[in-house]
Amino acid sequence: QQQQPPLPPRRPGPLRRPAPPQRSPAYPVPLPAINGTAGAVAAVLIALSSNWVVYERLSWLVTALGRWSVGAVRTLFVRTLHFPPTVTLVTMRGLIATDDEMRTGLSYAMLAPEAAPAEVRGESLVNLGRFEKALDRAFSMPGARAVALLIDSPGGSPAQSSLLHRKLLALRRRHPRVKL
Repeated sequence: QQQQPPLPPRRPGPLRRPAPPQRSPAYPVPLPAINGTAGAVAAVLIALSSNWVVYERLSWLVTALGRWSVGAVRTLFVRTLHFPPTVTLVTMRGLIATDDEMRTGLSYAMLAPEAAPAEVRGESLVNLGRFEKALDRAFSMPGARAVALLIDSPGGSPAQSSLLHRKLLALRRRHPRVKL
């Protein structure tokens, strides 16, 4: 028996292509299934890496929640601990008189001699009707430790002065922690 010569290696023909080499995939890598908070964080990080709109909206949400939480903590401190202490300023400028007294001209006779009627305007009046709400708000403000009054007046009606004084005394009795 004769030995046959070995066959030459087979070359791929036009219809046959060589198989590609086997390698592991580099991307995308399947993530392991993670449940709970870690899975949510991983999903968010994957979404952020591929989509900037998600990143923009998520960053806005985080900053809004941060601002809200800082405001909530500050409100909690103010309402429970009365911290930081605040001083409220109430400014009263003008003639001490009611609107009716100004319409009839009775307040000009109550002015000090050095105050000329040309300085007195109808919009700059000080009376209980105009300042009652402002005084109530100043005394009932959370964290208020003191209320300061800045009164710039040439004088006026003794009745309105007495009404303002009584209102201030009543507010001091109602809010003993707030100094005047």
